[in-house]
Amino acid sequence: MKATMSTLIKNITKLKHGIPKHVTIVIASKYATLDDIKTISDEFPTIAFGENRVQQGEEKQMAYPSIQNPWHFIGHLQRNKVKKVIQNYTLIHSVDSERLLMEINDASAKKNHKTNLLLQVNPLEDQAKFGFNETSIFEVANRSQTLKHIHIIGLMCMAPFDASSDIIKKTFKKTRQIYDKLKSDGLPMEQLSMGMSNDYKIAIDEGSNMIRVGSIIFS
Repeated sequence: MKATMSTLIKNITKLKHGIPKHVTIVIASKYATLDDIKTISDEFPTIAFGENRVQQGEEKQMAYPSIQNPWHFIGHLQRNKVKKVIQNYTLIHSVDSERLLMEINDASAKKNHKTNLLLQVNPLEDQAKFGFNETSIFEVANRSQTLKHIHIIGLMCMAPFDASSDIIKKTFKKTRQIYDKLKSDGLPMEQLSMGMSNDYKIAIDEGSNMIRVGSIIFS
């Protein structure tokens, strides 16, 4: 059953009160109607919307061009969509290959723009997930320091679908270890985007400071 406007507000308020204040909520807008976007923006003008489809995100942003909420791109990003994404989103969560990283840097350079992004990590090398493994993440992160039009500010990961709580915890713990190592190496790690509606509590316990939630808000 689709959530009413009052239920939306109640669900977000409950979530905000149930997590540490330093944790940023990104609401997955693929679940949201245009009316939902307006309601959430009116009630929570600083909360971030996370979109995983370029065209649908563009339609929502064009419907309400005056809203001030930040927009994050959280879906798998194809290189031919990079130009639109760097124009319309304040943060890209899902940079999962060096080719995509270079494409973002090149497109940003043409716009004289610097793009904030997170590197997507696949610490257990789950075949169903995109992202850098433990070896490649350090190599790419270090090489990326020469790129002038991107700003890597953290990591993102997704736990395996339908996994046990032990595997979910292991995924988040390993990602946190990688994050801490990169930070100790001098990289400006600020955001650790881990956890969705079904596992955000585990993610926060393992150090996440940014969660991406949808179904618990809109149901």
